[in-house]
This record gives sequence, C-alpha cells and structure tokens, in this order.
Amino acid sequence: MRIFRKVRQYYYLLIKGRESPERIARGFAIGVFIAFNPLLGFHTIMCIIFSMIFRASKTASILGSFVCNPLTIPVIFFSEYEVGEFFMRIFKFSVEKVSLSDFKELTLKAIIEFGKTIAYPICIGSIIFGFIFSIIAYIFSKKYFQKVFSEKLANAV
Repeated sequence: MRIFRKVRQYYYLLIKGRESPERIARGFAIGVFIAFNPLLGFHTIMCIIFSMIFRASKTASILGSFVCNPLTIPVIFFSEYEVGEFFMRIFKFSVEKVSLSDFKELTLKAIIEFGKTIAYPICIGSIIFGFIFSIIAYIFSKKYFQKVFSEKLANAV
C-alpha cells in the first residue's frame, strides 16, 4: 500500500538524518497531535509550521500525522465526537445528540446544520485525544530513537 511506503520512506529519513532524539520526539508528538485535528487536508502544512515554531523535526512531524489515515478517520472522528459530547455535558454546555437518522435531507442547509451540531464536540474531543496521544508519542518515540541512535553509534565503532 502507498501509505506504508511513505511511512517507511520518512522513517529512513529520520534514521539517516542528524537530528537528535529530542527533536524527533518533539516532531512526532506534534504530528500525532495534529493527526487528531479535524481539518483534513491541512495536516502537512500544520506539521511544517508547528515544527518550525517548536524547532522540531519536520519529517517526524509528518510521520506522526500519518496516525490519521483513511482507515482510522472514521474511528478517530467518532471517538472524538463521543468524548467531546461527554465533556460538553459534564460542563453543562447544551449539546444535541446526533444520529445518522437525523440526517434526512441532503440539502446544503441540512449539511451545514449537521456540521455545526457535530463541530464543537469533535473539536473538543480532538484537543483531548491529541493532547493525550501526543504525550504518549513523545515519551515512546524519544526512548525508541535514543535506543536506535545508540545502537547505530555502537555499530559504527
């Protein structure tokens, strides 16, 4: 599959590169955080911009954003909606439970209203998921690349 080739290509760029495990982990965490963002189509641009702001690896950031792919999008968005709706209810924000049966008309107005109804919960859920998973990604990727680079250094000697 094409996505696996891309992932492998970016991984080899990281291994061959000269960036520190800290920069790679920071970049990977940024990419994972952005992967949970509902603005599909802007992930790569956002990865590059935030990697430059936080002095992180752009390659690792783009690799981390591949968490969101055509196979995971439905699961991610559904989970974000459910978690976002849960937190909105806890903090007493008015939220209207949505089901696909509510989506009866296929008019532009109906689509916009449906989008407004699910946008807030998805945005809240994306921030929560992005924050949690980016911390996990940072910790594990930093340890992983420290190990890879120490082995690489040991093999070079």
